[in-house]
Amino acid sequence: MSLGKKDKKYYRIVVCGTNFGRMYIKGIKINANCKLVGILSKGSLQSKKCAGENNIPLYTDISQLNSKDVDIVCVAVKSSITGGDGAEIALECLKRGINVIQEQPVHYNEAKECFKQALKNHCHYYINSFYSGISAGKLMIEYANKLLNKTRPILLEAECSIQVLYPLLDILGKMLGNVTTYKLNKVKTTNEILVIVEGEVEKIPLILKIENRMASDNSDNYALLFHRIVLFTSSGQLVMDNSIGAVFWEPRYFIEKKNGILNFEGNNIYSNQKVTEILNEDCLDDTYKDIYDNVWPQGISNMIDEFMMLIENEMDRKNIQYQLNLCKLWGEIGKCIGPVNNILPEEIIPINGEEILY
Repeated sequence: MSLGKKDKKYYRIVVCGTNFGRMYIKGIKINANCKLVGILSKGSLQSKKCAGENNIPLYTDISQLNSKDVDIVCVAVKSSITGGDGAEIALECLKRGINVIQEQPVHYNEAKECFKQALKNHCHYYINSFYSGISAGKLMIEYANKLLNKTRPILLEAECSIQVLYPLLDILGKMLGNVTTYKLNKVKTTNEILVIVEGEVEKIPLILKIENRMASDNSDNYALLFHRIVLFTSSGQLVMDNSIGAVFWEPRYFIEKKNGILNFEGNNIYSNQKVTEILNEDCLDDTYKDIYDNVWPQGISNMIDEFMMLIENEMDRKNIQYQLNLCKLWGEIGKCIGPVNNILPEEIIPINGEEILY
C-alpha cells in the first residue's frame, strides 16, 4: 500500500483523544505533508472545543471513519495496560484498513494483534515512543551510532521514571541497532524510590535505574525525571542529560607519564581535550513553555515523517519485529521491577537557578 506524495499532496490525519492529543494536533499542523481532517472522541467539551478551533469534524464513533477519506489515525489515548481503550480503538481502525499511530506503551500481545491486523488489511501500524523523535533523543541516537563505529562500548547506564520507560528502551534500541538480546536481573530497591536493574543489552553491560512510582490520580506529573543515558566507551562517555535537555561528550581522561611520573605539564592530544563538550547548545535557554510550544510538536512532526516513510517504503518485517522486541523488553522489565508504587500529589515549589546562586 503506497499513499505517498506521488499519489496525493498530503496525508489526511484524524487525532483520537484531546488531552496529549493536542500535541499531535500541533505537530500535524506544522508538517507540510499532513492535513488534520478530524478528531475522534467521545464528544467531551474539550474535544468539541478542539474541533471548533481547528474547523474540522468531530467524530464520535469509529464507524464514521473509512480508508477512502482518512489515511492515518493517531491514537493518543492510553492502552489497556495503562487503563485506557487505545488498543481497541487502534485495532478497529486497522480492521477498516486505516493506518494507525498509537501512543506508547502497548502490551506485547496487543501490539502483536495490531500488527497482524495491519498486515491482513494492507495498512500500517506504528507505536509512537515520542522521545526518540525530539531533538535530544534524535541527537543521542545519531551521535551514538557514529561513536560506536569509532570506539568500543563498555557500559550503558540509563535512568527514567516508569511513565517513560518504553521511550527510554526505544532510544537505547536505536542507539544500538536493536534490543534482540538482553539479560535482566533486579538488584535492589533504593528507599522505595528507585529500582535498580542490571544485566546487558546487545551484549553491552546495562544498569537501569527506574523510578517505579507515580501519583495514580495525576500520572502526568510528579515524576522525578524524564530520561538520562550515559554510554561509556573506551574513548569517553556520551551523555544525554535529559531527553528534553542537553547532550554532551566527556572524553576519558588520560595523563601521560614520563619515567613513571605523571606529566601534568604535557601539551598533547589528551591534555588539550575539553573536559565537557555540549553538543546541542541551542537547548540551554529552553523553558518548559518552549518545549510545549516548539520542541514536542516538532517531535510529533518528526515521528509522523518516520511513519510516512515506512508507509511509502512498505513497512518491512524487520521494523515490525523491532517494535515487538521493544514491547517484550518493556514487559519483562515490568515483571522484574514489580508493581508501581502510588504516591500522593505534593506542592512543587518552582525554583530558578538564580535563587540557588544568591
